[in-house]
Order: sequence, then structure tokens, then C-alpha cells
Amino acid sequence: MIGSPGGGIWRTTDDGDNWVALNDFLPVLGVSDIDYNPQNPNTIYICTGDRDASDTYSMGVFKSTDGGITWDTTGFQYGFTELQKTNGLLVNPLDTNSLTLATSVGIYKSLDAGATWQIRQAGFFQQILQHPTDTAIMYAAGFVTSGTSQVYRSIDGGYSWQSTASFPSTRRLEMAVTKNNPAIVKLVVANNAYGLDGIYNSTDTGKTFIKIFDDQNCDSNILASSPKGDKCGGQGWYDLTIQISPVNENDVVVGGVNTWFSTDGGRNWTIANQWSNTITGVTIVHADKHAHKFHPLQPTILYECNDGGLYKTLAPMNSASIWQNLSEGLGITQFYRNAVADNATYVLGGAQDNGSKMLTGGTSKQMTGADGMDCHIDPSDSNTLYTSQQYGELRRSTNGGQTFTDIQNNIPGRPEGAWITPFLVHPNASNILLAGYNKLYYSIDQGDNWTEISPDFISNMTRIAVTTLDDDYIYVLSTAQSSSSMRYSTNFGSNWTDLTTISQPQNNVSDIMVDPYHKDSLWVTYRNYNGDKVAVVDVKTKTWSKFNVDLPQVPVNCITYDAQNKVFYIGTDLGVYYREYDSTGWNYFNNGTMPNVEVFDLGINNTTNTIWAATYGRGMWSSPTHKSTVGVANTIPLATDVITIAPNPNYGAFEISTQNKLLKGKQANVRIVNMAGTTVWNNNISIDNSGNSSIKADLPRGTYIVEVIKDNTVFAKSKMVVF
Repeated sequence: MIGSPGGGIWRTTDDGDNWVALNDFLPVLGVSDIDYNPQNPNTIYICTGDRDASDTYSMGVFKSTDGGITWDTTGFQYGFTELQKTNGLLVNPLDTNSLTLATSVGIYKSLDAGATWQIRQAGFFQQILQHPTDTAIMYAAGFVTSGTSQVYRSIDGGYSWQSTASFPSTRRLEMAVTKNNPAIVKLVVANNAYGLDGIYNSTDTGKTFIKIFDDQNCDSNILASSPKGDKCGGQGWYDLTIQISPVNENDVVVGGVNTWFSTDGGRNWTIANQWSNTITGVTIVHADKHAHKFHPLQPTILYECNDGGLYKTLAPMNSASIWQNLSEGLGITQFYRNAVADNATYVLGGAQDNGSKMLTGGTSKQMTGADGMDCHIDPSDSNTLYTSQQYGELRRSTNGGQTFTDIQNNIPGRPEGAWITPFLVHPNASNILLAGYNKLYYSIDQGDNWTEISPDFISNMTRIAVTTLDDDYIYVLSTAQSSSSMRYSTNFGSNWTDLTTISQPQNNVSDIMVDPYHKDSLWVTYRNYNGDKVAVVDVKTKTWSKFNVDLPQVPVNCITYDAQNKVFYIGTDLGVYYREYDSTGWNYFNNGTMPNVEVFDLGINNTTNTIWAATYGRGMWSSPTHKSTVGVANTIPLATDVITIAPNPNYGAFEISTQNKLLKGKQANVRIVNMAGTTVWNNNISIDNSGNSSIKADLPRGTYIVEVIKDNTVFAKSKMVVF
């Protein structure tokens, strides 16, 4: 089994030839750790969230008792808004009810297989390890003192912890142990520049450590992006791993951007694989290593998890060894953006650390490399397409992707943009391109020449919006950390007006779109857990309208409009929602197939009536567009101001809250109706004097209408999503 930061947990029973996803409909698909009961392997635990990059946050520890077919919560749970991480779990092999958990706020113990938990050590802990033979001894790595990586040790099964090593001015460390010599603990420590601080060794079960290898003033920095290891810095905050062979204590593997091996216990290092063709004769394997594991039954086999997927080798201590890619069938690609055009039979996608891809039918073809970002298709000629890489490196192809030209080089000064630098093909003239850095540039010849049309906005732009209603209107979004600013021009950049003076929270703005019928109205989405999700600003009257009805308390990442059917779509951290242009609320748009995954971009092909979703963790998905009003959701008026349902989404257990005086302290009836109009739950409830009532309904996953009825009168109806 493998866990991905945004695509869930997957299992193979044939060494990677075929894969099956096991948790499509958990509320978060990020998986940081997988553990099972060694006395009953059908009992599996997962730590949810993204341990290394925080692209997804944890909702706690989940448990399956049927081999991953079904999942349930444990007593360790986080809410969407808590932004915490569960990073590693240990199951005591002698007492499988005893669990030890490392989290972003401390180390916890459970003695009842996860039903209840108690904190034993406060701090931020990113890794936890068991002594190979003595279950009383454990090791944990993290931060208790800010800016100082620390090793903590327990000798009583995780009840109490003592710091045994501190490394000031460091960013992260990872630990490894081996059955071949249980007294050994090895560390790889990254400094504040994310390069190598050193390799450390303990021969007394982690009581003391000595440095056995350092970067020698960057000359031997094995965490550097260069496979020669001769550069300072690295990515130690993000990709860092160390493993020791279970049968030879001298064989050690370290991963950063590249992978290295040592055959003398870590005192000397040789490149094992490289991400670019820099050293002749060394195998090329995808960059950014997050985990290495030796096969427990065949210890000469080493598995590597990196940003390209899962690889294995039969000869890990050899620079020329063959590495087999086992990722075929793992649908865990993290797409930032997609490009869809009515005249194109393909879709483009820009993927995190996996370049830009052309998707045709069920096949994928690589276009350009690095981190794939924003991309576009010429609406008048599908052979002309555009891709980009991180920080705004723009590419153009005029022959369907066979060859590409660097058009960022043509921008004066070759500026560096945001991580995802926005650019677009103008919908009214496909020869005109707009690209947003700290200044906005335009080209009238498909990128051969560029002219700046804005002042320096200081912060890099993250979105650009134009309209078919008026060529001169341009809106831009700039973002610095979580603070956003929006500006617009009505004369193609000659003058700009700042929208930040209009009273409306503008932190965490994720996307902007001009209203399809009103050029002075701008739709805005927010990547917030609490607060507004979707709003519209009228730039002439300086007024805001909010469109939050029936949306869960999760971030909204993008918005698009289907002009043919007059339907809005938004991509959220829990999939896609839609609303018809003149309706009041949003509807969950899922036919039961797309997982609960973050959707970062949406595109519509009006020729095929298809909507495409770029997901950050489960690849690219498509569906027929919503064409007509179907089902009970659009015939029942929802009075969400009368009752509140929390949490929403939920697992069938929720609380109804109301401030209605006719309901407080009264008996009422609650009826739950599915989207086909069938009553699936109907019971009497008591609402306390504060206006609250707890309900537990055994419901399958889906969207429902909850009705509160008193004296044969429906007082309120509200939409609810059940996972």
C-alpha cells in the first residue's frame, strides 16, 4: 500500500502491475502514514493530511477493520479549520491496542486501539520510530524549541519523553534504525538553507549522537539539487529521507532531490540515482524523494517514493542499477491548471513536478517538463498551444506540441512571476496574449514581442480575467502570502483602479472571473475554511453580493461559467459545485464517481458538453455538463437562515441549531430526503432551550435535504452532504 499527499491510499497485490484506491470518499485524501495491526492485517490505520508540504491538512486518524473496504473515524479527529497534521503512527506489535501518534501539536497515546487518546509530549513531531526489537523504546523527531531540530526518546512505550539531541539553526531531521544492529540510530539533518547539516550516528539506542559526515562547506551537500552534491541549499524542508538496510548496518540510503547511498555506515556517499542527466552512467529517476523502504521479506529490494510516484530497485547500492517505475495505474497526479477548447480533441494539464501533459482519450503525452503550470489552447487553431513552468517560464507550440519555443525570453528583462504565473489567450483575438508578473504584459503576435501595460504592482499576479463584452476591460489579482489585492482597467491598461478600497475581506482570494453578462461585475472565490466562499463586486457601485448558500466550510479554488447552459461551476476542496445563473444556492455536482478531492481548475468544452476538472491529487476528471433542473434539490426552497447543520459535510452524525423561538425547547420532527425525493430518515427530536439537538442517522454517502417540521408545518429546510 502507498499513501499520497492528495490522492488517498492505494493497494497493489501484484507488485505494482495494478492499483486500487481504497478511500475515495473520506473528507480528505491526503495520507501521511499507513500502519496495520501485525496480528490482524485487516485492521489498518491511516494518518490523514500531507506531512511534507501541507497541501492537505489532517482530519485525524482513520481506521479500517476489513482490509480497507470501509473506513471509520477513531477518537483522534481534527476539524477542517484546525489546519493540523498527523504525521506518523506506531502500533505496538505485542499489544496492538497500544498506539503512539506523532502530530503537529504533540505525541499522543491510545490504549484502546484508537478510541481515546492522551497527549504525552507537546511539540511539533514529524516522525516517530520504534526500536527494532524493544517495544518500550521509541524515537521522535521534530521541534519543541523553535528553530532547533530535536530527537526525543522514550523508554516506557511512549508515556514519557526526554530530549537526547538538539541541532540549532536546522530545519528538519529524519531518523532510521535497523534490525541488523538495534543499537544504531542514524539521522540526516537539513540546515536552515535546506541543504545538509550532517549525517549523525548513535550506537547507544539514541542516547548520544556524533556527526559522521557534513557538507564540507557545500562541497559534499548531498541534499543539493545538483547530483554532484557541490551546491549549497536544497529542499530539506520538503523532501528528506534516510533508511538503513535491515540485513547490513553499513548500507544506508539518503534521499533529497536525488538519492545517495553509503556502504560504510554513512561516512562516505555515492550517488544512487539522479533527477537530471548530469553524471554519465547514473540512472535517472524522478526528483524529490519522500520515503525509502526495504522490502521486509526480500531485503535487497528497495522502494522509493518521489514526486513521480513509486520506484523499486534490486541493487540499491549501485549507481548504475535499474530502477523500475511502478506508478502506472496510480491516478494521483496533482494538476494545478487545465486548458479546454471547443475546437480541440485534447485537454492540457499542468502538473506539480510532472510537467505539462496533453490528454487525448485515455492516453497522456508529455509536452514540457519541470512543474507544469497554467496552459492554454488557441481557440481558433488547436495546433497552437501554450504551456508554462514554475515562476512564469512560458512555452508556445504551433505544431500540436511536437516542438516548443520559449516566449518568456521575449519579455523585456525576462521577469520572474508567481509560482503559478497567470497568462491567457484573449477570447476575442487569439493572437493577443496577456501574462501577469509584477507587471502585466501583452503581445499581439502570440508571444514574439511583449509590451508592459501596467505599473509595478510589487506583488506578483496570480490571476487575470478578461471579458468578451469589452476588449478594453482587464482585471488582475495579485497575492502576497495570504493577502490579496485586485485591480482593474477599462482602457486596456492605460489606467488602473485598486479594488482594495472597497469594503470586503480580500485575504485568500483564489480566482476571479468577469460576469458573463455584466463587464463591471467581478466574481471572486475565496480559499477560506470560514467566512465567504463566493462573492461578486460591482466595480461601478462598489457593492458586494455574496453567494455562499449551501456550500460546505471548505476552500473554493476556482470558478467558471457554462454560457451554453447558463450554469456556474466552482472547484472546492471537496469536489465541484454548480448553480444556475438565476438560482440562489449551490448544488453538489458528482454522480458518485469523482473522489472528494481538491479541484484547482475547471474547463468546459461546448462542442462535447463536457466539463473538465483538474484535481490536485487524483488526476484529470470529466463529466457531462449540467443541462437541466433535475431532482428535489431545485424544487424545495431552502431556509438556511432558520437552522444550521454542523458539521456539514458529516458522516451522518450532526447537530441542528436554531434561534427560532417557536422551535427552542420544543419537540419537532426531522425528515431527511435524498436527491430522488425519497424519505430516508424520519424521527421526532427534542430541541433544547439553547436551540440545539444532536442527531445520528445511518445514511449512505450523498446529498440530502433536512426538514424540521413542527405542528405539521415545515419550519426549515437545509442541504446536507454525507460522506
